[in-house]
Amino acid sequence: MISFLRQLRYGYIRRGRGVPFPSSIALIGMRNVYDYRVFIREEEESLGTTSPFNIIDKSLTLNNFTFDNVVELYAQHTSATGQKFDGDALKRVYYWTSGQPWLVNAIAKQIIEDVLDYDYSVTISADHIDDAVDAISKRKDMHTVSLLNKLKENRVQNVIEPMLTGEFSKDNEVDDDVNYCIDIGLLKINDNEDVTPANRLYSDLIIRYLTFSQQSRLPKSFISMWMDDNVIHMTELLKEFQKYWRENSDILTAGYVYTHAVPQLFLQTFLQRVANGNAKINREFSLGPNVSICA
Repeated sequence: MISFLRQLRYGYIRRGRGVPFPSSIALIGMRNVYDYRVFIREEEESLGTTSPFNIIDKSLTLNNFTFDNVVELYAQHTSATGQKFDGDALKRVYYWTSGQPWLVNAIAKQIIEDVLDYDYSVTISADHIDDAVDAISKRKDMHTVSLLNKLKENRVQNVIEPMLTGEFSKDNEVDDDVNYCIDIGLLKINDNEDVTPANRLYSDLIIRYLTFSQQSRLPKSFISMWMDDNVIHMTELLKEFQKYWRENSDILTAGYVYTHAVPQLFLQTFLQRVANGNAKINREFSLGPNVSICA
């Protein structure tokens, strides 16, 4: 784009040198330019309008893949290499991603390149998918970092924090902050018309991101007094959590941004450490008043 404008400025196109003048230009970004506002000065209110140079004719949103789209995409890999995905694996991909295009591709890439090292003789299973999701959740890809950095914005916190504490109400759905979170791909409205994370992998990433500093301060290991023959004794587990909360809550919550959601997030942090090994945590965001996160 910049190169083209320079050519136009110096008259290359007028003299017949260079590319022909375009009839249209597509700008691709995170959300529609209608959210952009013109400010005269930073301390003053905006003009209440988008850029005067916005001459948009039409905006299109790239939708998520359907399950059939995921099957078709992975079938192209099978056709090219002979490597198969079993039926449960395909369902598991859609379970975690809800068809988010980058995630669908990232999961397959993680398994094929990093885990199996291009061994096309191995049939990819649901366990491979879960392991890939766990790896993606722990690493810092540009896609996820860019998205999760939005959690620091006030308008995103205004939506996510009440969802974490169980205080989110459907009355909030008309708010522009909710629409903003949906537009950037962090949230969605599901079939029941509830506002939820855009997919289960994002749900896990949000909790991991918000509890990262807390997790780094937890002891590297716990004495598993609550485990006996693969059975969890909840009373002992909760006693250990209460003890750790009393000893460390003041330090761990100091300077924390999502202050109202600290107890829920701290419990998630504790459970994440408990689940180290072969255990997994299924996270659900609160959708009604007085309901906390379930794990």
